[in-house]
Amino acid sequence: MSGITDPCLWCDETHPDCANCQRADMICHYAAQRMLCTSSTLLDQREQTWSSTSSPQSQNTHGRNAAGFDMLDLSLMHHYNLMTSTSLFDEKQQNLWQVQIPNEAYSCPLLMHCVLAITALHLVSSDPAESSSLLDRALLHHAVSLQLFNREITDISSANAHVLCAYSVLLIVWAYALFATQKDRPL
Repeated sequence: MSGITDPCLWCDETHPDCANCQRADMICHYAAQRMLCTSSTLLDQREQTWSSTSSPQSQNTHGRNAAGFDMLDLSLMHHYNLMTSTSLFDEKQQNLWQVQIPNEAYSCPLLMHCVLAITALHLVSSDPAESSSLLDRALLHHAVSLQLFNREITDISSANAHVLCAYSVLLIVWAYALFATQKDRPL
């Protein structure tokens, strides 16, 4: 990891040099690194994410913040917490899917993109007027999550196993939800 031993300083993969490597005055080798979604760094990453994305200066012309999320994504996360998570699993598992997974997703882009993709598909079935744009958003988040998953799966460890397990369950939900949204559409 290019000499960086503190997980909070791992490469954030911004180009051409990541901010963490610049701050540590190190040569950035972002191509060989990846950000792990580990519980030990959740608070630090969450604080960095909120502080870097909460100012108007961090919003681009499309309303997306530095993390790549916009108001539709915020709306999707709200819908996930209120509706989607409660419709997926039984009461015994509500705390996991309604509280713990979203908390992990706030600092783990892999889970966040997957949760947003599933929620967009959930809304496709309930809001036909917006189904086209929601399906596009679902496919976008799914594609991003698959890229992140492919990077993480190459190095399974105790630090990321819980995230990969949760993602795998959500990936099954995605497959069934996508099939349900496509059954009335021509191939």
